[in-house]
Amino acid sequence: RFRAGRMLMASSVRCAEEPLWLERSRIDGGSRLLDAPAGFAAQPVSGTFVAVATTERLSEAVNGGLLPACRAVSPSAGRGGITRLPQLLLARYLGDRADGAFEYFTCLWQLIRPALLGRDAAPPRIWRT
Repeated sequence: RFRAGRMLMASSVRCAEEPLWLERSRIDGGSRLLDAPAGFAAQPVSGTFVAVATTERLSEAVNGGLLPACRAVSPSAGRGGITRLPQLLLARYLGDRADGAFEYFTCLWQLIRPALLGRDAAPPRIWRT
């Protein structure tokens, strides 16, 4: 359990210096946020997956069924969710297993990569090591 210390995190995605997504967080060890249902719900593993594309490309993919297909994917362990913003898809995972997060994000990547990049979703060799 994360009982002591503090985690500070800042993430951003920008295009031509314009922010597409900004997130900052401060989590204190032992905080009620760690157990709260609206926080981490007592789950030790969380993850974020971000896919960025032009507004046009993302709209085409979403109109072609990408968003419902992604939302139909559910983690075998834990919870997941997808949010669409104008130039990105944001997926979140919350659960008790890191391999559950990896599996969930891999399934999403296999849908998203061909839809947004027109490339096969052939996993990189590094994923097998």
